Amino acid sequence: KMKFDDLPYSLTVKGVNLCLTNSCKPINLLFSTGKMNNETIEYVLNWLENNMSGPNILVGHYPLIEDHPIMRFRHKLWGHKQILAALKSKRIDLSLCGHVHHPHARLDKNGRGEIIIGSLTRNGCFALIEYDEKKDLFKYNKINVDD
Repeated sequence: KMKFDDLPYSLTVKGVNLCLTNSCKPINLLFSTGKMNNETIEYVLNWLENNMSGPNILVGHYPLIEDHPIMRFRHKLWGHKQILAALKSKRIDLSLCGHVHHPHARLDKNGRGEIIIGSLTRNGCFALIEYDEKKDLFKYNKINVDD
């Protein structure tokens, strides 16, 4: 129902606040980078101010957390520092992203942090994310389709 031009876009589903972003703005053909522009940053920060109850999940293509910033120079997200700070301070409960083909999660004991979904066609697996409202806990499972 949506187009990339409609993003950023937010909605609430069963008490979970979702904010969908489009940061796929390559610099040139040799780089697989994205950029979170000022309009998107402002939208996400306003979304956070208006969603004080229920978990806040940010959905985007690029990971916010960089494991190896120097090595990832050609593949990173630019302009995201304020949003990363919101994730680290737990204003964003969960960041869901792709871009990296290997699925993995960087989560605390309550399931807060970032989940990289990965590539079903390349790795034969996908992420299953469950939320226990009573315990306020996210649970991540990597599901292999060949199992």
